[in-house]
Amino acid sequence: MSHSFYFVLYASTIVFFSSCNVTKSNNSSNTGLFQGTVSFSEGNQMQSNKYTSVLGKGVQREVHIYELTNVKDVEQIDNLYFSPKSKIVAIIVSNTRGEFKQSLPPGTYSVLIKEGDGYFASFLDKENNLHPLQINTGETTTADILINYKVSY
Repeated sequence: MSHSFYFVLYASTIVFFSSCNVTKSNNSSNTGLFQGTVSFSEGNQMQSNKYTSVLGKGVQREVHIYELTNVKDVEQIDNLYFSPKSKIVAIIVSNTRGEFKQSLPPGTYSVLIKEGDGYFASFLDKENNLHPLQINTGETTTADILINYKVSY
């Protein structure tokens, strides 16, 4: 594969992990807050401005929160996942700018973005869990999710 592909993959990973943070809040209930944005990017990114086009455009999507889900618990076709066997915890709908916010009970979850009949997960952890999310009581977890399965680099 080309060096450009690895650069963009590396840059996307850095953008994702630098966009996730956890902060303390004055949340007195037994929940944590999950907030962030959903962006969509598609097409040939090789000819684009590599610093802006990779970030995508904010979009309205359903953000599905499942109990922690491993790749062995879903069917995969191309870059989408189907038929998760784990329990759905919440469905959040981002606004037209891609912004969302939802209180969740403490726990470890998977974040799946609804795409047609399937789901998109922006990354896997080292145990092959789909986009793991840790929610802690009284804390805010922020994630900026880039849907990029239709991108070529």
